Amino acid sequence: RTGGGGSGGGLCTGAVISRHAVLTAKHCVYDEVADGVWEAIDPNRFVVAVGHDVGSASGIMETVGVREIRSTPGTNVDRDLNQGDDVAVLLLNGRIGVGRRYLADSAARSGEGVTIVGFGRTIAGTSEAAMDSAGVKYQGSASVRRVRSGPIETTGSSSSCQGDSGGPLFRASDGDILGVSSFGRTRGCTESNSYFSRVDRHLSWINPLLRWEPPCSPSEEMCGDGVDNDCDGTVDEDCTLLGEPCSRSDECADGSCQDVEGTRLCAVSYTHLRAHE
Repeated sequence: RTGGGGSGGGLCTGAVISRHAVLTAKHCVYDEVADGVWEAIDPNRFVVAVGHDVGSASGIMETVGVREIRSTPGTNVDRDLNQGDDVAVLLLNGRIGVGRRYLADSAARSGEGVTIVGFGRTIAGTSEAAMDSAGVKYQGSASVRRVRSGPIETTGSSSSCQGDSGGPLFRASDGDILGVSSFGRTRGCTESNSYFSRVDRHLSWINPLLRWEPPCSPSEEMCGDGVDNDCDGTVDEDCTLLGEPCSRSDECADGSCQDVEGTRLCAVSYTHLRAHE
């Protein structure tokens, strides 16, 4: 999430579930504006970066803007965290180029192996080193400790930490998504019980979104908005792509024109992001 309205940015993790949809956590798309009071964040403040290291231009395969956000009903995000309703879907301006992951249609089983994936911190605390430890994709193995009516609790050598929120919990046997990373009781970002909102409870509203596509309104092509404005099947054609030479930021399909080792290139800056608290 980019900065805006006087606040900083934020980092969460997500999983591609269709060419125009990304699964993440509800608390990633809401701001707590007062104690227990949450407000939805403008979709325009989000960007989806696909890659293995969102802290470097070379680590990002593509970026796509967000057009709409859907989530479980209501604004009581604290309640949703505890009840396993901490689920949201980002609907994208443009098509995302990586393969989708499938949603599990059955609940996790106690004792089964799972895989946790996220871009969160590997160092606890609020130090600069802790902040800088986020942004790189990691995955690790764990097992299901307990399955509640809402959350799934995992335990083992791998766990979630700040910035992993919204990330997928994969069933080890088939790779289907069992849950969405919600919260954890962490000890130094190295050992914890992690909690995930069950996906199978929310398929009735998520599955129809897998067929969602952004509306197309014929207009002059604009650079960097991630939309096929002129409806010719190509998004932001004739724009400069990430990693290509540029002279002005408005030439860049994504990011901005930045000085990278003495050369002006279209790049995405990570300096304005902070890991999700």
